[in-house]
Amino acid sequence: FEAILRKLIEKTRDLMKSEAGVIILFRPDRTKSFLSTDKLIDEQFIKDMLSVDSGGLARIIAEQKPIRNNNVPIPLSNGNEISNFIALSLHSTTDLQCLLIMLNRDAGFSREDEDSFLNFAFQAFQTISLQSELAKLATTDGLTGLHNHRVFQDRLSEEILRAERYKSKLFLLIIDIDHFKSFNDACGHQTGDGVLKAIARIIKGNIRKVDFPARYGGEEFVVILPESDRGDAHKVAERIREAVMTYPFYLNDGSKAVLTVSIGGSCFPEDATGKEDLIRKADKALYYAKNQGRNRVSLYMDILEHGKL
Repeated sequence: FEAILRKLIEKTRDLMKSEAGVIILFRPDRTKSFLSTDKLIDEQFIKDMLSVDSGGLARIIAEQKPIRNNNVPIPLSNGNEISNFIALSLHSTTDLQCLLIMLNRDAGFSREDEDSFLNFAFQAFQTISLQSELAKLATTDGLTGLHNHRVFQDRLSEEILRAERYKSKLFLLIIDIDHFKSFNDACGHQTGDGVLKAIARIIKGNIRKVDFPARYGGEEFVVILPESDRGDAHKVAERIREAVMTYPFYLNDGSKAVLTVSIGGSCFPEDATGKEDLIRKADKALYYAKNQGRNRVSLYMDILEHGKL
């Protein structure tokens, strides 16, 4: 996606005959990305540049139209100056927002430049945002927002290859909601969907950024834990299990339900020789956790050591 945005900057720069271009992308999750065609144009420079205009960034976003500043010298770190810029805040129908800025050292920007900038940038950003959303829909579970089953399978293959290359370990956790079918039958599928969304949030909130959560199907979730040992995997699994057990799941009548999960885990390469074997061993560990009364964590190697499998 960022590579496409860089193309947008470059095409806009060519259209405007500008020396440099910048995009600051604001994502729905409040993170942002800063992309520039010139290494001298950094985030601090953009902050300094926007401060010279009355209202600065707030004004650009509020007015939803380009602003031009000509002949207002702003120093660069190498001793040169940027004297002219034109900036526009762009919003898409998919909740993406960006600030697009074109800069020149010498030549100013005209009203005709402003019109061209607005028309081209608006249409291009809408198209890019729509393509991004379509790509997201193809890789994301529509209910929980986690990665879907197909993407999980691809990622697990990649992580196994990486573990083989660097002689490292990875763990796979399979998480299953206990008695979820009975809960759905009693409380309704809409309430059940709310539970799935909440548990997805719990999982995301209790893993590292490098870990990979996905919806495996139905009431099952999976988490890939790269470069993790037995202790790491057990801590993460227990953290998720306890967080679900203590979470207040509110029902339609205002009452609270207590739900639990069972978790099975397996390790590559200690437990398994490949992807399918790793999934099968994690599923066996999950089955063992269910048989032992549910609401517990079982790792394949622990069960094997105690002669339970």
